[in-house]
Amino acid sequence: MRSPTFYEFTGIIVPGAVLLVAVGLIFDVGSAEQFVVPDSAAGAIVYLVLAYVFGHLIAGVANCLEAAYWRPFGGKPEEWPVPKHKRWKLFRFKPWKKQKGKPWKCCVIKDMRKELPESKQAVRVLTKLCGEAEDSPDPVKWKRMIWQARASIYAHGRGDQLNIFTGNYGLFRGLAVTELIIATFVWHSEYIQDIFGSVALSLMLLYIIGVVVFVLTLLRLHRFEKYYADELFANAADFVLNSPKRDAHT
Repeated sequence: MRSPTFYEFTGIIVPGAVLLVAVGLIFDVGSAEQFVVPDSAAGAIVYLVLAYVFGHLIAGVANCLEAAYWRPFGGKPEEWPVPKHKRWKLFRFKPWKKQKGKPWKCCVIKDMRKELPESKQAVRVLTKLCGEAEDSPDPVKWKRMIWQARASIYAHGRGDQLNIFTGNYGLFRGLAVTELIIATFVWHSEYIQDIFGSVALSLMLLYIIGVVVFVLTLLRLHRFEKYYADELFANAADFVLNSPKRDAHT
């Protein structure tokens, strides 16, 4: 049996574990301490299995909600050069455009900063890498090109950084859904009145804190997905720039 990958641990098990602890505290299922610190090896195994199962259920809900989250932006950051949906007016910015006096921002391969100043250049890089015609691809074709570029990166053993960004994105995506579930049922907890002596005051403060935490979770989710797109395009540009030039007569 293989050990869990970084994504499976951060994006599946951790959100599932957080939800299990929250369920134990809110509904007083047995002793909450047994959820946090299992007292036996068998208990730890059962806890991990339950966390894994609940984590996948959370991921299923998150897959539906993340589509609604990214829609105003025109899709995920790697889809911005060829947006799947029309960006809302509030979010009509050019993420790949080079600002005057500032290089294109890439979080990993600094040598690539000046190579991808605009969306058109990003499209040109991926079409060349995937052997496609240099025209404007439709969103379906662009998504397939993204998959092909990602497969090339992993085939060359350069996917470690993508795994980190994907795992952290999955972590905060799962935590966002977990926070929504907790907010739905937290009023049921018998411990609320013990916090400030008033259920109404306790709920109000808990929801204020919850909103702040939820917004911070979305900000981190957004940031790691942008990092993922930066790394993806930077590696694609590196492959194109450093690939041996083909003979024009062949």
